[in-house]
This record gives sequence, C-alpha cells and structure tokens, in this order.
Amino acid sequence: MVTRRRRNEPALTVGDRLVTAMMGFLLAFLTMSLVWLVALRFFGDGPEAPLLFRWCWMVGLVAGAAGYVAGPERMMDAFGTIWRWIGGVLFDRGQD
Repeated sequence: MVTRRRRNEPALTVGDRLVTAMMGFLLAFLTMSLVWLVALRFFGDGPEAPLLFRWCWMVGLVAGAAGYVAGPERMMDAFGTIWRWIGGVLFDRGQD
C-alpha cells in the first residue's frame, strides 16, 4: 500500500524558489552561450550573433521557470547531466 507521508525536509519558500529560478536562468544562459561559441568554432561562420542571444534568453527563461517549479536539487541534477554530456562530447577521445 502506498502512503503519502510528508518528507522531513523543510518546504521551499517563495524566496528560495526565486533564487533558484534566477540561478537556473543564469546557468542556462551561460551554458547556452558556451555551446553557441563552441558551435561557431567548429562550424566557422555558422549562426549570426543576434540569434545567439534570442536562443540563450529563451533557454534561460525556460530553465528559470523550471527551477522555480522543480526546486534546487532537481535543477542542479539537470545541469550536472547537461554538463556531463557537454564534457563527453567535447573531451571524448575515443576511450572505450
């Protein structure tokens, strides 16, 4: 039988959620900017600069909203997964 017991963790306040949203936005914006710069390096003339900020802002806003809803633990788990994937793509030297 499944019971709905409350966790012993304290509930997040609105301030906690806003800080998580702000940091989620900042990290997503910087991560997307890094991905964009790496793409420019690999693909040469690639995308134009104005599109860079449009995509980075959109991804940042979505990550901020997700951070507000999901909370800091899940948000940092998601960023850890994304950065591990980026590191695997950039620094994979065929080591299996």
